[in-house]
Amino acid sequence: MDSRDDSLKKLGKGAVYVFLGVMFSKFIGYLFKFVTARLGSDQYGILSLGIMVYAVFSITLLFGFDYGITRFTALFLGENSKSKVKGLIKFAFPLVLISSLIGSLIMFLSSEFIAINLFRTEQLILVLKIFAFAVPFDCLRGIFLGVIRGFKNLKYEFYARYLIEGSSRILLMFILVYMGFGIVGASIAYVASVILSLLFSMIFFTKTFSFFKVKAEEVSKFEVFDYSWPLMFNALLGLATVSIDSFMIGYFMNVSSVGIYNAIAPIARLTYIIPFSLSALLVPVLVGLYVQKDENAFASVYKILNRWVFMFNLPLLIFIVFFPKEVLSVLFGAEYTVGSLGLIILSVGFFIMYSFMVSREVLLALKKSKDVFVFSLVGVILNVLLNYFLVPIYGIIGAAVASIISLGVISLLIFGTAFKFTKNKFFQWDYLKILGAGFISILLMKLFGTYYSLYSFWSLLFSGVVFLIIYSGFLFVFRSFKAEDKMMIKDVWGSVKLKLGFK
Repeated sequence: MDSRDDSLKKLGKGAVYVFLGVMFSKFIGYLFKFVTARLGSDQYGILSLGIMVYAVFSITLLFGFDYGITRFTALFLGENSKSKVKGLIKFAFPLVLISSLIGSLIMFLSSEFIAINLFRTEQLILVLKIFAFAVPFDCLRGIFLGVIRGFKNLKYEFYARYLIEGSSRILLMFILVYMGFGIVGASIAYVASVILSLLFSMIFFTKTFSFFKVKAEEVSKFEVFDYSWPLMFNALLGLATVSIDSFMIGYFMNVSSVGIYNAIAPIARLTYIIPFSLSALLVPVLVGLYVQKDENAFASVYKILNRWVFMFNLPLLIFIVFFPKEVLSVLFGAEYTVGSLGLIILSVGFFIMYSFMVSREVLLALKKSKDVFVFSLVGVILNVLLNYFLVPIYGIIGAAVASIISLGVISLLIFGTAFKFTKNKFFQWDYLKILGAGFISILLMKLFGTYYSLYSFWSLLFSGVVFLIIYSGFLFVFRSFKAEDKMMIKDVWGSVKLKLGFK
């Protein structure tokens, strides 16, 4: 087996855990949002603002080390130097611990200022104080999971981040909301699940790496930090796209509008599941090929992953664009269908961004994290300016338009830079076949949908499954699957059967 096929197999098997984990996490997340949204769009808006502020603190105080540790762990393992992996951890852990504790205290003490002066909502004060406790636990978890990803052991991340955190969060939330604690109970459930996830991350870390049995070797602190800190801004971009929108809507409008926007945003971001799953091991795999100087395999993996992301992500975008009101009504209730146009616009924006996610991972593998930082900064500034001018006039629609423009600019900058270093073109003629399969399938579904209502969970789910079957059929008719696609599907299916205990 050549290095390209071996790399694709690793990516496919890693994607199984990540895909199952993200799907489970999304199911739990939507169940969490479904219950809290039923408390009212204003209460849901307050909870969304609390999560947003907490996420900003956590991402900032982690300094991008979760990404940096993954890359350098893979690099040091490629050099057969576990001692450097320990040196890497000994450098990052105390720095993140101290910064996150200080940041948590700052968030706790400034909660009243943030709630009153920025969002004019007293109910937000207690929610922010509760979320402040989660900051250090979330940051430290990022360190442990970064090492685990560097070892390409994604099943442990699946257990800790998705299975354990998600299950405990929804269970505690049901109990506390049922007892009448409302969004305070939901906030406590959120924080408790993060703490539990950290504990299991530590356990799985010890199973992955014998930290205490290895002597530490000094690493270049400057090189690690210089690579990692720009990625903090890249992570903030993903959050800022929605968070800046939510902040501006909360500032210029009201918490009810924030609640509606935070109903459409997670649906629009569903288009990240496929690229995130496929890219989970991409940096470690590409770093390995980069160290081996296997340029042909590097370029081939990049090209194939781009096509996979486009092919598997397109049906989700098309379904959301053609059935936005039905999706919002089923998931959140009729109150939220006013955001249907915003959902369409935002979904297109995120689809564009995530279509170039592989290009972003390529830049990270090539140590171009500062380029990613600059592009992220451009995107954040552009998003802020556009929101400032558009939200007061157009509200939720203005926020969605601001996002699609800033995401489009970011995507073009990332792809242009990746093309400069790899000379790999994004567009392939096979994409026209994929587009044809998607649009013919949805037209048949629209015709089919005129005969019955899609405003129920089961009818919407059934329609989605039928659409995927029709889409897959047309992909075969148009001969869109190549040899490497069939190899990956066969290998992934074999891995799934093995995990489920089938022969």
